[in-house]
Amino acid sequence: MPPARRGRASDALDGMVSSATPSPSVRRRAKSPARGASPSKSTPSKSIRPRPAHYGAQSFVDISRERTAWLLGFLCVLLVSANIMKSFSELLKDEIELTFFVSMLIGHGGNSGGQTVSAVIRALGSGQVTPRDAGRTVAKETAAGLCQSVALAAVVVPALLAMGITRRVTAVVALALPALGVLANGLGSALPFVALQLGHDPAVVVSPLMTTLTDMLGTLTFLGLASMIIAIFT
Repeated sequence: MPPARRGRASDALDGMVSSATPSPSVRRRAKSPARGASPSKSTPSKSIRPRPAHYGAQSFVDISRERTAWLLGFLCVLLVSANIMKSFSELLKDEIELTFFVSMLIGHGGNSGGQTVSAVIRALGSGQVTPRDAGRTVAKETAAGLCQSVALAAVVVPALLAMGITRRVTAVVALALPALGVLANGLGSALPFVALQLGHDPAVVVSPLMTTLTDMLGTLTFLGLASMIIAIFT
């Protein structure tokens, strides 16, 4: 090939390569995101809570089938609570005043734990907390249960003494209130995370489970404290 023709072919080849290769400024524009566009964020693949069946599409048979098994389990636990009361029957016969406060203390535990369950489930549903925040949430709610129960005990103790309740029973109630507050708030804050981990809907399972466990464990705590304190006073 003559030298002139060979030079023209080489120039043409260089032009094709330079046109196919983007300049550095073009490469920078290609790598940088468009102005005003937000960088892409990876969305979590796992939902914060399981998606329940559509309530409007469920019949009463579907609802009862879904809930009856849970209620049967809760009823069995409540039978354990009744057996606990039976095992302390001698103590209750000797200290009849203790029976006046069983309902009040168990109700306090249910109220305190119910508030906690609602707050934690709402926080999970709105994304304010995630399952990774379980430990911090349980610690915070347990401390809150202790503080609010101590405040309530400071109000209840003078009222019991004014009613003529014996000092030993008053001491039992004063110690049982904080114990039940810690128990109920601890359960109420931990159970929503446990339900999520097991793949259950916390809105269906947690509230009755917390109430049932608080009833059983609260009865055991109250009567166990009563046995120890009354033995000290006598």
